[in-house]
Amino acid sequence: MIDKSAFRPINEDHAIQSVKFVLAFRNLIAPDAVQQVLEAHSAWSETLPAFLLNEATVEAGPKRITVPVATFAFLRPNGVANWSMEVGGNQVTVECLLYTRWKRVWDAASGYLRMACSRLADAQSALQLASIELTVRDVFISAHQDYKLGNLFYENSGYLSPTIFATKGAWHSNVGWFETSGDSMATLNHLNADAAPSSDQRGWAIGVTHLQQERFAASISIANLFDTIPSMIDVSMSRMHSQNKRLLLRLLKSEMTNKIGLALGGSDERLG
Repeated sequence: MIDKSAFRPINEDHAIQSVKFVLAFRNLIAPDAVQQVLEAHSAWSETLPAFLLNEATVEAGPKRITVPVATFAFLRPNGVANWSMEVGGNQVTVECLLYTRWKRVWDAASGYLRMACSRLADAQSALQLASIELTVRDVFISAHQDYKLGNLFYENSGYLSPTIFATKGAWHSNVGWFETSGDSMATLNHLNADAAPSSDQRGWAIGVTHLQQERFAASISIANLFDTIPSMIDVSMSRMHSQNKRLLLRLLKSEMTNKIGLALGGSDERLG
């Protein structure tokens, strides 16, 4: 007999739909620096062949200004990106929508970040790091309309609104908090969970989006971001990756953590 209240991860052996890596600066990236990154496209064109120079509107003190944004991507036939990188405003962003394992994905993402920042450092050495961000979105599918959320989440985890466990259909839960890691850094955590109809409209997709932002009090030059092995970016992303896993272990029932390789003591590379 089929358990109509059961959930499955969106992928066969993990639930990650997307991972986003962001380096945010205290000052805006100058237009000529964006142009220099665009002109260096050949360095990563084999894996991110599509490119576009666009504009975005950002807050600059009391004003809103228009800035150039260079986007590079590997696109599927339907136009959706498997991988993308954006450089503009005050950020360099790399996003992966084809997650496999952490080491493989982070090795690729850090390579893109390193290449972009190398060009930016040459063009605009005054750029100063403000924060490093990691956002992971996991999705779990119920194939039926009548799902029991208590079969997926611990109701007493403290990270989800108690009202969603009595809600049938769509819902949204949002919570944020800070964690400290030494005198010079604070980490903002933002947990956004939601329920929406699944792509086939027969069941429900339960999403868990965990954003972490490590904020730095001291000024860090863009030229110093990758000058050690492992770099401060590697250390920061690894730390946030581990924190994301710990959060999921507190949120998800053990049946699901076993399915996605997050059981304590497991050997799956997602744990690595």
